[in-house]
Amino acid sequence: MTSEVMLKKLSRMGGRVSGLEQGLAVRGTNSRGAKDVAALGDVTFESIGGDGKYHKFHISAYFEYTAYEPMQVTEEVRENLGIGSGTGTLVTIDLDSLPCDSTRRRAGAAAPCDRGASP
Repeated sequence: MTSEVMLKKLSRMGGRVSGLEQGLAVRGTNSRGAKDVAALGDVTFESIGGDGKYHKFHISAYFEYTAYEPMQVTEEVRENLGIGSGTGTLVTIDLDSLPCDSTRRRAGAAAPCDRGASP
């Protein structure tokens, strides 16, 4: 995925980006797609796009978006992503960044909200 595609598909809620409205066969229409996982914690999308560049996009657990400038792909980038050749995307979810709101505390969730700190 390029930065342009990430920005289009990941930076806003409720957009029609699945292709369903164009008659394409899609996997599902009852969620927001990949950005839904931000409800679990900070999410980082890192991709080597078809343009040969490294692209990165971050969504915080509070659904705040950060797009990074594309950069040239290096062997180090490929090694870090585990993408030896071609294109691909790695998605990393940081469960420790899960927001600990009063609803989760009242529900008795011990982890990951209970980190030893006072509510």
